[in-house]
Formats: sequence, C-alpha cells, structure tokens
Amino acid sequence: MIVSLAVFFLIVATSFAWSGLDAVRKLLARRIETMPLVALLTLGQIPIFLFWAMLSGQYRVHPGYWAPGLAAVLINIAANLMFVSALKISPFSLTIPFLALTPIYVALLAIPLLGEYPTALQIAGILVAVFGALNLNLAAYEGVSFSKMGQAFWRERGSVLMTGVALLWSINSSLDKLAVAQASVPFHAFVQVLGIFLGLMIVLVPRAPWQQLRLARQNAGLLLAAIIFCAVALALELTVIQKAPLRVVAIIKRVVELNLAVAIGYFIFKEKITVRKAFALGLMAMGIVATLWAD
Repeated sequence: MIVSLAVFFLIVATSFAWSGLDAVRKLLARRIETMPLVALLTLGQIPIFLFWAMLSGQYRVHPGYWAPGLAAVLINIAANLMFVSALKISPFSLTIPFLALTPIYVALLAIPLLGEYPTALQIAGILVAVFGALNLNLAAYEGVSFSKMGQAFWRERGSVLMTGVALLWSINSSLDKLAVAQASVPFHAFVQVLGIFLGLMIVLVPRAPWQQLRLARQNAGLLLAAIIFCAVALALELTVIQKAPLRVVAIIKRVVELNLAVAIGYFIFKEKITVRKAFALGLMAMGIVATLWAD
C-alpha cells in the first residue's frame, strides 16, 4: 500500500482539482437552474473528450459496447442532476462528504452481483462510515440515538440526494468496466458527455430556456473555471491511476476530499465547523480506509 511521495502529492492534487470543480458547481447552482447548468457544463466537456479521443487515435468499439454505454449515459444524467440539486439546496460540507460512501455501495453491490463478500475489517469499516454519515447532520444537542440520526439525515434533502448520487456512481463504475471492455476509454468518455448533453437538450429545447443562456453569459468566468477544473482533474486522475493501485488512490482521494469539503464549506460558503461535524467526518474517513484496505 506504499506509494512514492511524488505519487502521493499527485493524488492530493487530483483531489484538489475535483473539489475545486465541486465548489464552482455550487456557486453556479445558486445562479443557474439545475438542468441548464448540467447541460452547459457537459457541453464544455465535449471538446475536451473529443480532443482526447482524436489525440489518442483510439476509436475501438464493438457491438457489445452500446448496452452498458447507453445505460451509463442514463445513470449519469440522473446522477448529475441530483448532484447539482443537492448542492443547490444544502450546505457544501453536508453534501459532498456523502460521495465518500461510493466504495461502501461498491462493496455491498459486489455481494449479489459478483458473489464477493466483504472481510471482517471491511464490514467494520462500512458500519463505522455509515454511523459517521448519519451523525453528520445532527446538531450538538440532538444526542446519538438512531431515530434522531435518521430524522436529521432525512431533513437535509441535499444529503439524501447526494447519497443517491453515490449509489448511482457505484453502479456506474460497473457499467464503465463493461463498456471499456468493448470500446476504448477515450471513445467511452466522449459518448458519455455527448449523450448526457443530447439527452438533456431533448428535454430543454421545448422549454426554450433562453433566459438561462443569458445567465450563462453573465457567469462565463465560473463556467470556464469549471471546465478547466474538469480538464485538470481528468488529466491528473488518468495519470495517477497508472502510477498507483486503484485502492490506494481511492483511500487518499476520499480522505482528502472529506477534509476539503469542510475547508471549502468554511472558507468559501461560510459554513460552521462543529465538533459533531468533525467527529462524523473522522468516522467516515476511518470507515472508508478500512473498507478499501487490501486483504
């Protein structure tokens, strides 16, 4: 599980890039409606993935690609809309941390789908991470009863939505594996962003969202920043997964992103850092490490 210092900092840089993208999306979610915003952000990514595919010259695709590839498009549309909606209605530090539950879902879905059962350490990690997540929305005076934890989680609708996003992205990770076995990675990435954009436009065009386009021009700087963050994050992640085991990357990335969620929430969105929040995120971080730790 040991990586070089250079690779470690590369993974941290990747986490900063993705967190920067999330912060910009939060700012944009306050100004542009959810569906037009997702369409605009996806549109900005199409040239990036198209250039990547053209630069690599990898256009390999087999007929078996289209079922998982198009299913991934549909899941990504739903996940992206839920993601932006969650950022719009709830604090940054009470939404982004729930993405850390993605490996928990992966471990649980592996039981019925792959017949792979978690180890005792992974089971303990799952329980600790879930307990931490349920504590995240509790106020200091609410104690630790499971009924209060459930009520606190349910009333923060953005947390509920982001938990759903984590589930969808965990399912999507399996679809991605099936898709890239039948097509090149650049081709699959391009199909995803193009499919998401076209799918959203089918719904948006009849609504004539021209006011949202004017808002897009007014927020062109933030949209450009989001596109740049996306390109940098993608480039760094594609580099780092070639230099370190995926499990190591996931552990470092998720733990760093949990801390960045609190820092960004505090410094940019003026969200308080409470003892309860720090305790909850600490439990989530320990749970994620245990869940992803090698056998």
